[in-house]
Amino acid sequence: MSDGVIVTDASVEEPGPRILWVNEAVTHLTGYSREEIIGRSLRMFQSRDADRAELARIRVALGSAEPVRAELLNRRRDGNEVIIELDITPIHDPSGAHTGFLATLRDVTEQRLSARRFQALVEHSRELVSIIDPDGRVSYISPAVTHILGWTPEQTIGQNSVDFVHLDDARRIADGLQDKSTHTRPNAPVQFRFKHADGSWRWLEATTTNLLAEPAVRGMVVNSHDVTDRKYFEDALHQRLKLEAVGRLASGVAHDFNNLLTVILGFTELAVSTLEPDAVAVGHLAGVAPAVDRAAALTRQLLTLSRQNEITPTRVDINALIAETTTMLQHILPAVSLETSLLDGELMVVIDPDQFGQVLMNLALNANDAMPGGGFITVTSAVGDAPASSRTRPDGPRSSSGRWVVITVSDTGHGVDEDTLKQIFEPFFSTKGPTNGTGLGLAVADGIITRAGGTITAASTPGQGVTFTISLPVANDS
Repeated sequence: MSDGVIVTDASVEEPGPRILWVNEAVTHLTGYSREEIIGRSLRMFQSRDADRAELARIRVALGSAEPVRAELLNRRRDGNEVIIELDITPIHDPSGAHTGFLATLRDVTEQRLSARRFQALVEHSRELVSIIDPDGRVSYISPAVTHILGWTPEQTIGQNSVDFVHLDDARRIADGLQDKSTHTRPNAPVQFRFKHADGSWRWLEATTTNLLAEPAVRGMVVNSHDVTDRKYFEDALHQRLKLEAVGRLASGVAHDFNNLLTVILGFTELAVSTLEPDAVAVGHLAGVAPAVDRAAALTRQLLTLSRQNEITPTRVDINALIAETTTMLQHILPAVSLETSLLDGELMVVIDPDQFGQVLMNLALNANDAMPGGGFITVTSAVGDAPASSRTRPDGPRSSSGRWVVITVSDTGHGVDEDTLKQIFEPFFSTKGPTNGTGLGLAVADGIITRAGGTITAASTPGQGVTFTISLPVANDS
């Protein structure tokens, strides 16, 4: 339908300018005939529910003979209501005198209702919808941002969207948005980490549609949904498959390997017994036994990592275990000072005591290797908050008592960088070189603590040492 056009006189007294002429489109827009319209004011079209503030704004503009654009709810002759976009322009004669007004009417009911339906759909959707302007700033974001990411729309609108993206993903996302702004072809979903208001990171999967050329949008529409839980499950499955592969390898060779070690050690002892005590070969053969012990320890670590060995979870006082293990470690590692700061009283957890001792041993040996010139290892215990993974991961650890024992093991070594921290618990990952480490110590520690229902994390700043934090559920009294 074409626009309606109305010409009025210049009167601004109540009830407003009188209508002098209308085109045919006005009769279709309003349902009134020309005869019913001429001589009356524009007020005849107003709905009782028209916006009073908008009407007051129009009256002020008319009184000043200034142009005005407004959107009003009008009522047709048949009683149906329509949304009209109204443009009013003052008319002046050649001398400049104000003689009337020219009003243009446009029915925008369908557009507005469609927009409202779309807005209702978007604003009640659990999927996050945002519009990014050509400068990369958020011009609109749906209320789902609060449910998914903890931010209010007001906190994000006007901000650069990439500022919320994890540093490791930011360049890739910025380049993707730049590329998307130059074409309209469909794009594949991308995954990236977005900062939650609580400081944690959530994984989002997003698709982007270029609507920069659309006047009503003038931006790139990004549809995102939270895939954090899926990512954790995928990572957990990947780790499980990797450990299962190690387990099959370990269980397949461990017993045969131990038998071979027994044979090697036995024949070595027989060879020594046939030699004179001061024979040169005796000294050479003396190195075989320690090598066999190391090989046997490696086999045990592989079995522990792959969960092929037997464990005996026991309700134990973790403070007593720490005190016992650190006393032994001080004799093994004389070059470092080993200090403890333990919470008074018993801290009961359920774990295999020997395996927890192995965890402390592995952490201490790692710390010792990081401090060739000596240093300090500090072990602390406390009751603390639940680990982050129990709050953010669906498969995260749980404590039936609601309380957690938190053990930290810190050193004053050279520390590690962020890339190393990301891989520090990976099986066979080592920074010590092929001749100085197997890369299993921390992976074994992680496996033991995870099997006990806890978590172990690492934090470090290069040059300031490493701190390992172990969280274990407090054991129930039963």
